[in-house]
Amino acid sequence: MKKKIRISTIIIIIICLWLGSGVAIYYSFEKSLIGQIGDMFGAINALFSGLALAGIIYTIYLQREELKLQRKELILNRKELKRSAEAQEKSQLSIQEQADALSFTVALNTINTLINSSLMQLDPKNGFLFGETEKKIQLKKELSEYHQKLVHMKNIIEKENENFFTYKGE
Repeated sequence: MKKKIRISTIIIIIICLWLGSGVAIYYSFEKSLIGQIGDMFGAINALFSGLALAGIIYTIYLQREELKLQRKELILNRKELKRSAEAQEKSQLSIQEQADALSFTVALNTINTLINSSLMQLDPKNGFLFGETEKKIQLKKELSEYHQKLVHMKNIIEKENENFFTYKGE
């Protein structure tokens, strides 16, 4: 608010001085000299016009310098965005590797649990298959096959993923 008051006050003062100088010249000098005095102010008008042109040229120069700085900053921003995108991609790959490792671990744990469970059922100490009836003999045979398949499946998973946990340094 203060700035608007100051600028408007300055504008009013300039207009008053301009009008006052015109009135002072009109009443202070003879009518025949007023034309010559006007010609004298023509030189001042040329001076102010030249100063105004110099101000415009200086403003253009300042804008040009500002545009150069903006271009440099834009280039830096692009580089930073590129680095940020690359870091985000690396982070995403790392998260994917962690998820794959977790899936692998879960699969192995599940298979190990199933193997242990089948071993417990096949163990005669547990009493489940104690006393060999035909139904129990058939169940024992099925559990043995199931156990063998689980062990085979575990071996396949371990073989395919044997290098999974090794460091992949870049």
